[in-house]
This record gives sequence, C-alpha cells and structure tokens, in this order.
Amino acid sequence: MLVIALSAIPPRFGQLPRVLDALLAQGADRVALVTPRRYARFDPAPLPALPEGMTEGVTVLETETDLGPAGKLLAPAAAFPGADILYGDDDWLYGPGWLAAFKSERTVQPPNTVVAASTWTTERIGRRGGTIAQGFAGVLVPGTLAGRVAPPPPEAWAVDDIWLSGSFEGLGGRIVAAPGARALCSPLASPGALQARTDRDTANRATAALVNDRFGIWPEG
Repeated sequence: MLVIALSAIPPRFGQLPRVLDALLAQGADRVALVTPRRYARFDPAPLPALPEGMTEGVTVLETETDLGPAGKLLAPAAAFPGADILYGDDDWLYGPGWLAAFKSERTVQPPNTVVAASTWTTERIGRRGGTIAQGFAGVLVPGTLAGRVAPPPPEAWAVDDIWLSGSFEGLGGRIVAAPGARALCSPLASPGALQARTDRDTANRATAALVNDRFGIWPEG
C-alpha cells in the first residue's frame, strides 16, 4: 500500500483543493491530509469544504497534538501500518508523473531506501556522513522505516527535514535522490512559513546534534 500524505496550515487552506486534486491524480492507494485538533502557531480554523468527489478520495487524519511538519509522516504511518508513505508540502504543486518518478527510482534501490526528490549533505551544518531529504518536493519512505520514526523533540519541531532524515539513517535506511521527481514540482504561495520565524541554521545544527546523540551517526567534522 502506498499513501501520499501532507499536513496543512490555515493560511494555506485556500489553495488546498488545488494541491489535493493534483495528488489524487497521481494514482496512490490513499491520499491523507493531516491536521491537529489545535495548532501550535495558529488560531483554530475548520478545514475548507472540499469540492464534490474529493471528500471520498481524501482521508483526513486529525492528531491530538500539533506534531508540526513531521506529522505528514508520523500520522499516516500510525494510521496505515506497514504502508509506504510519500509525503509532500501544502505550498507546492505536484505535476503528472510525480509519483511514477519515485516508483521508478525505488525499483532499482534496496528495500530500506528512502527516495527524496531533493537532497543536500550534512556537511552544510558541520556534520559528516549524512544526507538530508527535503520534504518540499516529496520523500518516499518505505513501510519498514515509516512506522519506526519517533516524534521530534521540541528543539527539532520546526526542522523536520533534519529530524526525519537522521531517523531514517539512524534506523538503518539510506537516502537517495530522484531528480526526475523534483523537476515536476512547482511552488505555490507560502504564507505562514516556518522559515520566516526560525533561525534555521541554528535549529538545524541543534537537531543534528540530537541525531548524533540518539543514533551515533553524523559526527562533527
């Protein structure tokens, strides 16, 4: 089973139907939308009414707490045990063939491989031996890893790419790039972006240190 998943925040609800429509067209077994009962950064807001026909195709997963952007993996992994999870963002549009590009790369990789449309190395944040999977363009996580990832600690809440990537590698997975998938992604408006409120480099480095403490990977250097 393969589930496409994303989380959503109230400032972007207006473009959500467009994003979900593009995801439904990819041909996954399920599309999951993750929302918390209460947002950590926003006032409560009901989901917008989805177009007719879309409500049956989208499974809404409501979490008790706001897991932050990592919720787009953690919630569907809990709801669909053993499923492969392809997660993306609510401020990007994914074109035809996006899912197929991940599947194509997946077929030539070992079972424990995480496929990301865009990656960078941990050398950028002073650590050796690691690869960061960037969630904005999509990350396909095998079911053997998806359900084993722990929620991020408070220090890592806003920098899910670092925490999730460290967890994948710390749990024995490897991360490879699928640039063909990245070419099919286009940005949308991004109100409420965490980057505008977070010292990303400091948070990234602090989270990388937590990954090193927890898993013994990504040494300084």
